[in-house]
Amino acid sequence: MGGLFKLSLVVISYLILAGVSFAQQDLAYVTNRDSDDISIIDTNTNLVVDTISVGDKPRGIAINPSCDRLYVTLQDNDEVIVVDTSTNGVIANIPVGDEPFGIDVHPSGSPVYVTNRFDDDVSVIDANTNTVDGPNIPVGDEPQGVTFNPSGTNAFVANRFDSNISVIDTATNTVIDTIPVGSGSSEPRNIAFDPTGNPAYVTLRDDDEVSVINTLINSETSTIPVGIEPRDIGLIPDGTRAYVTNLQDDSVSVINTAINSQIATIPVGPEPNGLALTPDGLRVFVANGDDSVAGTVSVIDTDTNSVIATVGVGDAPFGIAICQFIPAPPVIGQIPTLSEWGLIVMAAFLGIISYVVYNRRKQTA
Repeated sequence: MGGLFKLSLVVISYLILAGVSFAQQDLAYVTNRDSDDISIIDTNTNLVVDTISVGDKPRGIAINPSCDRLYVTLQDNDEVIVVDTSTNGVIANIPVGDEPFGIDVHPSGSPVYVTNRFDDDVSVIDANTNTVDGPNIPVGDEPQGVTFNPSGTNAFVANRFDSNISVIDTATNTVIDTIPVGSGSSEPRNIAFDPTGNPAYVTLRDDDEVSVINTLINSETSTIPVGIEPRDIGLIPDGTRAYVTNLQDDSVSVINTAINSQIATIPVGPEPNGLALTPDGLRVFVANGDDSVAGTVSVIDTDTNSVIATVGVGDAPFGIAICQFIPAPPVIGQIPTLSEWGLIVMAAFLGIISYVVYNRRKQTA
């Protein structure tokens, strides 16, 4: 019997018995401030697949590089919770400072930095022990977002009412520089780095601009006009475009980073706040945080810069983190997914073709 036919039979049998999942699974985790929970969205289907109940006013959210731990700031509880993503259960509650806000995980997986708005400092969490490690790091007035650079050597902290950025040396957990941004009342909110580490981009809430910082000299080199009240920012993997949420415009600005200019504006839901990109950069998920209407997440196709889906989540969504999960090993007896059934049908079709060709050759031999 033909080799292709035999191969197709093996493929079909394996798929049916094992139910192997070939598609990667990217999950988006969304903090919902007013419903005190986290919505989990399957980014392949744009459906909510689970909801995790947490404490009061979840805001900042970050996930470690291995995707097995999720860190969330609880504003009213003055703590950070740790979620085991394999069970979606809370495994630790870590007391930090007064009204924790922004959070980020070091590229190595530890430490975790947390901004405390009303203490004007940053808590340093040892991710191996889930405890605060050493004294907090003093920064500026009402720190908001915090982001590690790609190499993990520095972290940038946006100080809202000082209109500047604190640069932290992560080896010593000390501030080594301060960078003024925008006008004297720019109210910086969040930071994103180019994949190379230079430049960095900072949203300026009251200036309606994005600041561009040369990280080699720690100095602002230009600003980019965007929408009204820019909040969050993220870059596609090659760094050629940045996406910015504009809270009072109900829009997302698209920036061409080669020319540092806005090239498109995408209408989204009411009061967009946090955003996150899928690892391949093909989708942007935007949390629409207006607490007077049902919470939604807008899904943007970065090829067309248009909204392709709107996902209902909890009340007043705020932050988003996305991670790519590697499919689990095959489980015998697991029901194949629709995509796997497609492969089964294809293998069966090839098998039939091979069998017909084989029989014709046998008859003419």
